[in-house]
Amino acid sequence: MSELLVLALKFAFLALLWVFILFTGTVIRSDLFGRRVPAAPAQA
Repeated sequence: MSELLVLALKFAFLALLWVFILFTGTVIRSDLFGRRVPAAPAQA
């Protein structure tokens, strides 16, 4: 494999790892604090 392809694969794997880390962070946060509930509009 060419060096350029190996470098591109390394960066793609690193980006995929960061997406996974951010996704797990949002899941853990929603488990701890619950989901956001939109406020009900005021009845006039």
